[in-house]
Amino acid sequence: MADIYAIIGIVMLIFGILQIVLFFKLWGMTNDVRRLTEHFLKSDENENINLPFKEKDGSGDLIVGIVITLIGILIIAILFFTA
Repeated sequence: MADIYAIIGIVMLIFGILQIVLFFKLWGMTNDVRRLTEHFLKSDENENINLPFKEKDGSGDLIVGIVITLIGILIIAILFFTA
């Protein structure tokens, strides 16, 4: 019975990690709206539009990397202390 709980726990942990990664990926995709706006609008139309966000600087990728690293450390700690 404990084996089933371990498998379910691992599947739930992997699902949670993937949800976090998906969240940050979607967050990063929202930063691409400015680039798409500039691509599809002509330059004379762009001068009249004041967009409230900055250009993508890659900080979202750094955050995703840090989160994945911390989750990996957490998984290793859980496996080490429960064995």
